[in-house]
Amino acid sequence: METPNLNASLNVNEGERPAPEGDGQVTQETEEEYIGTSQRWLRFKSAFEMVAKQVGQKWTLEDFKTCIPEWSNDDPGSVIEVHRQMSEYAREATLQEGQKIFQTYKAAWNIDRMDEMIQEARQRRREGQPAESDVWSRDITPATAVRARVVPKLREEVALLKKMEEELLAQQKELTDILNSHRTRRESAAKELNLMMDGLEQAIEHLNAVQQEDIQQFGILTEESMV
Repeated sequence: METPNLNASLNVNEGERPAPEGDGQVTQETEEEYIGTSQRWLRFKSAFEMVAKQVGQKWTLEDFKTCIPEWSNDDPGSVIEVHRQMSEYAREATLQEGQKIFQTYKAAWNIDRMDEMIQEARQRRREGQPAESDVWSRDITPATAVRARVVPKLREEVALLKKMEEELLAQQKELTDILNSHRTRRESAAKELNLMMDGLEQAIEHLNAVQQEDIQQFGILTEESMV
């Protein structure tokens, strides 16, 4: 089977492709309903559409006629129309399933990101910049590359946790001071209340100790003094 020419079959022509901004760098910030813009993604999508078209044409009209020879002889026009509809259905079904897979794995987003990284790497190579510590190269081991990526992230997490710890300690100290202040005020109020209760008990005891006759005499004297 002859290998198809992908460049000749792409739905998007070279002259019609939008030029990527900033040497192909992706400018969109969200993955939701993302529309790929890089040439790498457009070529990938067009190649998939070409494959879906080939799937629809895989079962040729002649192969279809061999399955229903009598109907093909009696009504060839209807057979051709049914074959066309089946081919179109196979193509559309393949495109729909492929689109679901692309959305599930965020194909456009990730392929554009890959294209962006490739463009950046090419730019660094053109400018003669040395590779960064977290950039993969042929002479770097996977463990070294992983450490270069993970260690800075871990340091950021440690710094964040230390900051959170300091904030929690400050809040704890503030709460402790408030509780100590409330306890001091509560103890002072308790002492004042105890003094008041002691005075009240003494007054009650004093009144109980006074003779009933003295109280009556005091009442008479009070009335006489008011007349």
